[in-house]
Amino acid sequence: MELTMRKQVKLKLLFATLILLLSVFLNEFLLHHAMAIRCALSLAKKEKGVRTGGEVRVLIVGDTHLLGPGSNPIDRLRREWAMQQGLGATRYWLDTPYFFLLGDVFDVPPLSQSQMETYMGRFSSIFWWGRWNSDEESLRPASEMKVLIGNHDSRGRSDDLFAAQFGPLSGSFYVEGEVVRNGEKEMDVVKIPVIFLNTNALSTWDRRGQVENTLCHALVAWENERERKKGRYFTSYSVEREKRTGTRKTPRVPVPDCDGPDVQIALNKYIQDRNKATEVENNKDDVKIERPILLLHIPLFRPSESACSPTDVHKDFLSRFTTPRGRGYDTFYNESTHIFDYSSIPGKEVLDEDVTQKILGLFHPRYVFSAHTHYFCGYEHPDGTKETSVSTVNWRNRRDPSVTLAVFSRDSTRVYKCLLLSEGVVYFIYELCGALA
Repeated sequence: MELTMRKQVKLKLLFATLILLLSVFLNEFLLHHAMAIRCALSLAKKEKGVRTGGEVRVLIVGDTHLLGPGSNPIDRLRREWAMQQGLGATRYWLDTPYFFLLGDVFDVPPLSQSQMETYMGRFSSIFWWGRWNSDEESLRPASEMKVLIGNHDSRGRSDDLFAAQFGPLSGSFYVEGEVVRNGEKEMDVVKIPVIFLNTNALSTWDRRGQVENTLCHALVAWENERERKKGRYFTSYSVEREKRTGTRKTPRVPVPDCDGPDVQIALNKYIQDRNKATEVENNKDDVKIERPILLLHIPLFRPSESACSPTDVHKDFLSRFTTPRGRGYDTFYNESTHIFDYSSIPGKEVLDEDVTQKILGLFHPRYVFSAHTHYFCGYEHPDGTKETSVSTVNWRNRRDPSVTLAVFSRDSTRVYKCLLLSEGVVYFIYELCGALA
């Protein structure tokens, strides 16, 4: 009898152990890949018959908010592990060669080099498949990364530590994709220009008032990048080259002087000269004006969050860190639309309206991507420019995080949202397995 009871106890312990191991395997590994596979299959179905070749796929996320010194180590480990597994699985199954992280990498900015090294160790463990601010081809993994600075990464302090790890805070680059025509005989390279801006200098989070200087230097960086890539869009050719050859391929638009006495006047003159050049270029059938993709942390101005369509602002999935800053949780919640119907605070939740007009007028982007609000929002500006604010990927900010996949071609931009594993599902499975055990 005693022997039988011992066997029963051992069997129960074995069963409970198996249930526990199964729940851990499901929640911490398998379900992340299941969500990524589900997303990949859904996107393949949507893209069927739409893809025209010559496209670049980019995975875009925002607001990782890696916790700083003094935070709960268990809480930190749980959420960072979820980001590592979820983002790694999504990148693997979607097979994206580029990855954009739109700011708020850290929850509290590093104050010293030692703190930054600690942060970067954790950052590297999450994004082990990425490559950022490195020219060593031997270390080149699967995805090229661009990391923007957010208000939580600076908060008015020096940005040198961030820039030393992730590169310039504002600037320009190209994403490229190859198209094979006629087998391997003809190769066509698709180049999509991308501009990224330091919105801390454009908002009231960082009261340095460097709006014109920031925009001007980003514009010059874009001109230099186009010259390096030999683009055809308002490329600035030197006077010496024009004198030597007697010709130029495109109307030359002088780059504004960002160190002059009045940067705003220089920018206005650049816009006037560029508009004249546009008229000339539009009369040429063989020239296609390319418009850049714009990356920001803080979104451009929008009057109210009720203008977002589509959006995922449902209070059942938001944490206290995502509600409107300084406002009551339920005060601005609209039960019929299931969104927070409140006016955005210019300069904090969105950029000022005048700054937005300067950005749109100066860069004339084909599409804008931003973050900061912790939820997904699609918005069309009065001039027709479309913007997508991407969701956070940290369970600390919402229980159903998501990533955004953008597909760029010469003529179109397609945006898709992919859900990551919900924290509520994880809790449910652990509770169910605990009850079975």
